[in-house]
Amino acid sequence: MKHALIKLAITIGFLLGLLTIPVKAADKGLAIGVLSNSSTFDTSGTYTEGSCCNDQSITTHSNDVDFGSIFAEFTMRSDEGNGGWNIGIEYIPGDSSLGAKSRSETDTDAGGDNSATYTAKAEISDHYTVYVEPVFYPASFLGVYLKGGVSRVTVNSLESLDNGIDSSAYGNSDVYGGMYGVGLRFETPIGVILKTEYSKTQYGTVKMTSESGNGGSISADPEQESIRLGIGYQF
Repeated sequence: MKHALIKLAITIGFLLGLLTIPVKAADKGLAIGVLSNSSTFDTSGTYTEGSCCNDQSITTHSNDVDFGSIFAEFTMRSDEGNGGWNIGIEYIPGDSSLGAKSRSETDTDAGGDNSATYTAKAEISDHYTVYVEPVFYPASFLGVYLKGGVSRVTVNSLESLDNGIDSSAYGNSDVYGGMYGVGLRFETPIGVILKTEYSKTQYGTVKMTSESGNGGSISADPEQESIRLGIGYQF
């Protein structure tokens, strides 16, 4: 994942460099708007109890989430040809759950047969994405664009793992991911813009180790697929 992010950063740097080439801009300015996101979060993870690499639990989970986000982007469109560029930032306010999954287990090391249910759960917050959209305009009002960006998100661990000595508690972790997608952009004469797109974000591996209890550790690989509809205004 680190190599993919490095390649993505180099690509974005190259695209930004292209913007320094003088062009005659027929239309440029700032656009702001909101997006409606219908997303699926798929997470595969491993739980390791203590330092024993042989005592592991591997699981996967999928969760559908609908949420809103806001964006601001600088747009530039050339009057020679049908090309253009959008450079923007998107922010998702609030928290979104990655879902929960439970398992039951009997802990004989806790001084008897103590059965308990462990619940693994996490939520994401402080989600930012910086992106670039090269746009092709087959018509004056319609643009087709590719999308590439880098996302940052905080993953908050909400596990409930407590059964005698077989217990653990985790904190949170900042995770980066690479995002790519494709979309359509509709522009109206009064400045209103409409966007519809598909995007996918592959986050880096989330690794956390409990600072209490049995010292267990978790490792998870989340990814996000989204269908998005947006409306904004270009100044």
